[in-house]
Amino acid sequence: MRTLPPASLRMPNVTLRPARTGDAALFARLYRLARPGLSHLDGEAMQFVVEAAGSAIGAVMLDVGPSEMRVVFFVLLPEARNQGYGAEVLTGLQQAAWHARAPLASVVEYDNPGARRLYLRLGFQPAQRGVRADKLVWMPTGDQTLN
Repeated sequence: MRTLPPASLRMPNVTLRPARTGDAALFARLYRLARPGLSHLDGEAMQFVVEAAGSAIGAVMLDVGPSEMRVVFFVLLPEARNQGYGAEVLTGLQQAAWHARAPLASVVEYDNPGARRLYLRLGFQPAQRGVRADKLVWMPTGDQTLN
């Protein structure tokens, strides 16, 4: 299994911290925002809380497998959207993927055009088309410099 080098997530305005038991209400709220009717996600993905200025503004779940790193779940609170935080988090994850020499993938639903634009702007490419969503993948390359 690949590991994330701690120095690879350099984000000046946001912090990813491991989720704690006390974050359950935040995750439940974010699940309802992202996918009404969803109360939790099962699996072994690493769960992180996205913080800005010391306040929780979102969450990321990341699965690090043998062939790719996969964003399982990523959502920001509505008041934190369109301020560059999403791009900063994804760029930090791209840096981690680059250090691990692993592709970074995410499934983006068709009814989320803002997220799709963000991923495409950051260099993700459609890799697999689905009925409700596309799998988008970012591939690390040689001497890549990420903003």
